[in-house]
Formats: sequence, C-alpha cells, structure tokens
Amino acid sequence: MSAEKLKTELDLIFEGQSSCLIALHSFPDPDALASGMGLKYYLENRFSLDVSIAYGGLIGRAENRTMVKVLDIPLKKMERIKLSAYDRIAMVDAQPTQKNLALDEEEPCQVIIDHHPVK
Repeated sequence: MSAEKLKTELDLIFEGQSSCLIALHSFPDPDALASGMGLKYYLENRFSLDVSIAYGGLIGRAENRTMVKVLDIPLKKMERIKLSAYDRIAMVDAQPTQKNLALDEEEPCQVIIDHHPVK
C-alpha cells in the first residue's frame, strides 16, 4: 500500500474519533515497542486522539525493559484496560490469528500493522 493510500485509509478510520488503544503482542520486543510509539505519536499529532498502548504478558528481556525505561514508553497492562473506553483499536506487530496476543481475536480491530507473514 502506498503512503498516500495509507494516509487516506487512516483518515477514514480515525477522523472524528477521540481515542485509540494500540494493542501490542503479549511480550513486546523493540519493533513492537517502537511501532507502537510511532503510531501513538502519529495519531496524537494528526488526529488529537487520546492514545494508550497496552500489552498482555510481560516484558522479560533486559534490553526491552531498558528500552521502555530509557525512552519512557507509556505502557498499560491489557487486563487493566476497559476496551469500551476506546473508539478505535489498532494492533501493532501482531495479527488477530496469532496466539501471542494481548487482545482477544474476537475484539473489533480497525487497524492491523504487522511485518510478519499472514497466518
């Protein structure tokens, strides 16, 4: 998908909304964390959305914990999230059919951004 087409699609999904939850996979690694922060920055600045980033498992590797700490990445645990509080849900570095998800695959998800092969 071209950058212009992606921008148009995102405009259709997020225009007029007030909040978005970005769901990472359960054990976020650097690409999930960076992608989540990049999307958060974009949505906050482009659409003035209130954006939260959530994960389900734990951040176990020392380098991942250090990344979160040093870059002050604002993460929430998925079990503390009330999904109905968000207008939109975006999934980053994951797909609904994967088992490594913090988000139930039955939950409506408007945006999926992932670099892994479709399963």
